[in-house]
Amino acid sequence: MNHESIPCAVCRDLLPLVQDGVASADSCALVKAHLESCAACRQLGEAPSEALPEPGERPLRRVKRTLWIGALALLVAGALLGAGLSNSYAMFHNVWIMPCLGVCAYALLGRRWYWAPAAVAVLATATQVVLGIARGEFAEGLATLLGIALFTGIYVLLLCAGVAVAALLGYAFRKGEKHE
Repeated sequence: MNHESIPCAVCRDLLPLVQDGVASADSCALVKAHLESCAACRQLGEAPSEALPEPGERPLRRVKRTLWIGALALLVAGALLGAGLSNSYAMFHNVWIMPCLGVCAYALLGRRWYWAPAAVAVLATATQVVLGIARGEFAEGLATLLGIALFTGIYVLLLCAGVAVAALLGYAFRKGEKHE
């Protein structure tokens, strides 16, 4: 294959993707073949440049890691906020907080989304118990525990509804991509 098979401009466009390790195998093969026969592009690929990332640096992985950490922080903060609102007049905000957490959980955890409702159940129960003890609400005994269980169950169901919406939207968009 000679370097006329892809133009130099195309090779220069693909070169950063090949160096980052995010290009397809076909693109890598085309760039490699072009670099073997084109001294100018080979020199560009070997020369350090500010526009090209350093070898070994994976910008896409760095972005994914940042998004994952942000989504995890949002999930934990939302679960704590939702549990904290349980014993206040603002508890009805959980009707939109918990489904949003479900969407985040599905985006963050994918097929392991089921860990999010478990975590929310534990966090919500623990937060409500701690707040109940602090307020002296456990004098009522079983009624308080049933209330905590009821609200925790509602939060888990709302979170699962958010997961279901995210899964259905993901399915719809994946189906749409296959037909285009």
